[in-house]
Amino acid sequence: MPKIVDPIAQRKMITTAAIAVIDVKGIDGAKLRDVARAARVTTGTIMHYFDSKQAMLVAVLDDIVGRTVARMQQSHVKASSATITGFINEAIYQLPINDANRVEWRVWLAFCGAAIADPELLNIHRRHYRK
Repeated sequence: MPKIVDPIAQRKMITTAAIAVIDVKGIDGAKLRDVARAARVTTGTIMHYFDSKQAMLVAVLDDIVGRTVARMQQSHVKASSATITGFINEAIYQLPINDANRVEWRVWLAFCGAAIADPELLNIHRRHYRK
């Protein structure tokens, strides 16, 4: 009986591994073999779920932006308590003051830098900013 694999979970696992690799090595330094090693899969597995390294990078950028947007939409300040203290607390929640947020910010900034020379990444950034 063949092994049943959830393709969405596999793509998510690969993008999570790619985020970790990009955080350490940057976008240009992140090789598919590094991502495969971090994800504990083969490069062939990555290519099964993504047509190219660029397609994987696009999925990583979408994931990072999605996380950021979700966090921004989860306001921790109630409408009735929209005070300066509430504003400060909300700003602190959004800042990279924990490990997970720092990783997301570093990877997002790496993509911002890469978008200067990559029209596809630039278009993705523009699309997300319009949202």
